[in-house]
Amino acid sequence: MKASPIVVLAVAGFLGVLPSQSESCSPLDNVKITFFGYPDNSPPGAGIAWSNCGHSLAGGTGSYDDPITFATATDGDFKVCDVVYLPYLRKYARYEDDCEQCKEDWDSSKEYHIDLWTGSTYSNGGDTQIDCENSLPGGPQTIVRDPAKDLPTDTTPFFSDGICNKKTYEIGEGGDLCTGTGSSTPYHEKEWARTDIVRVGRPLSGSVL
Repeated sequence: MKASPIVVLAVAGFLGVLPSQSESCSPLDNVKITFFGYPDNSPPGAGIAWSNCGHSLAGGTGSYDDPITFATATDGDFKVCDVVYLPYLRKYARYEDDCEQCKEDWDSSKEYHIDLWTGSTYSNGGDTQIDCENSLPGGPQTIVRDPAKDLPTDTTPFFSDGICNKKTYEIGEGGDLCTGTGSSTPYHEKEWARTDIVRVGRPLSGSVL
């Protein structure tokens, strides 16, 4: 995947409430973010490698209580069921599936790579959904490991009823990734080119790589 410009990230306490900080919270920079969904899962559908984290199928809204499924390297630094927070999307995500390309990236260069679920649990968005995934804001981003439970969230789906949501958040000076405090800037939308993305996820056999 061609690296998209790095968005300067943090989370704003726009609700006027100071979220509690996780004792072990730690930002992680330069994480490659890609997207997958029903039509380009492997095999197509909403099946996941691990259904013991809270979802029986890929899904999630992005809240702490219902994080979005993400896939990553099975031999990487994340543990199954780990929850992370993506400040630039204001969404929580949970490790519930495997990803072959993520594994290759980790094995070759120890590059962190997570693949975010775009939906739907039960319906195939076809080429329209894949086109949406290819335009979503990916590239190297900052995420938060062991995040607080009450950071600002945006639960708008990435893709729903043919509509592609490309909203991201930029953060003002002085923001704190672990507490969600700082100055907020409005939504903005931007096209992000992905020229060499290869969809990878669970092998057709369902075995873990």
